[in-house]
Parts: sequence; structure tokens; C-alpha cells
Amino acid sequence: ASASRTVKEQVFLEKSKPPRFKGEEVDYPEFKRKWLSIVSKANLPEESEVDKLRDCIPSDARDQLYGVTTTAKCWEILDKRFGDPRIISMKLKQQLKSIRSEGKTDPDRVIGLAIKVRTIVTKLEAMKKQDALLHDSEFLSAVYYALPSVDQRKWLETKKSDCHWTDMMRFLEE
Repeated sequence: ASASRTVKEQVFLEKSKPPRFKGEEVDYPEFKRKWLSIVSKANLPEESEVDKLRDCIPSDARDQLYGVTTTAKCWEILDKRFGDPRIISMKLKQQLKSIRSEGKTDPDRVIGLAIKVRTIVTKLEAMKKQDALLHDSEFLSAVYYALPSVDQRKWLETKKSDCHWTDMMRFLEE
């Protein structure tokens, strides 16, 4: 009977520290998601979780949680302060419009640019705010001008569909 049993290897991970939030609105949704999936699932006493949450946010936000004893009230306050989807999407769109490529070689610049663009787009998609990308050519222009000149030429020669933004995302991935 013991021969038919499969042996499972156990891996022990170190205890993870609670996520930290530095106060930038564009990072707030991910901070909250991580907190809820890591810390809230640890089932700490509520006051302990509130204390930990206070320790992981900027001091000015910490002051707003003074005297608050429930996690629900903490999230209500933090959501109001940092979680406004309009402000977050406006900041993400501004990041995209001012995007620059970095790297020593053209391939490095394109890879870095693709990662930056994908990160911003993923954050916009998570908030259901990606539609603006389809209708505002400034986003497409910003990414185009951040490309190295050889890749700008390749883009101009690329066959395009009705949705140039989708074409650009595909172009960056390739």
C-alpha cells in the first residue's frame, strides 16, 4: 500500500512581511490587493491588523487613521484618500504620455519600453479604464516617439488594423 502513495515534497517559505505603501496613488490598488491576500488572510486580531496597516503607510496617512479601530474604517479612509479611480487613471495616462525608453542598446530600449507600457496598461485594465487608449492618439504618439529610430521605421512599415493601439501593443510584444 505504501508503494502506491505519492510522496509530496514540502517547501517552506519564509514568512512574508506585510506590503508597504509609499503614498503614490497608482500603487494603491496593488498595495490593497496584496494586503487583503496576505495580511487579512493571516486572521490577526482586528486591532493588530489595524496597527500593522498603520505601520505600512506614509506618516500623513497614518495620522488619518488615529483612533480608528476597525479595518473596514481604515480601508474606507484610505480608499477615499488614495483609491479614486479617476485620479489613478489620470496619473497612469500621464505616465504613458510622458514615457521614455531607457537602455544601452536599441533592443534593451524596446524591451524596457514594452515592459513600462504593459505595466501601465495592465493597471488601467485592472480599473477598467483602458478604453481611453483606443481613442486618444497622444498615447500612441508618445510610445512611437520613445521607440529607437530603427523601430520607428519598422512601425511605419507595419501593416495596421483598425485599432492602432492594439497594433502597437502587438508590435512591442514582438
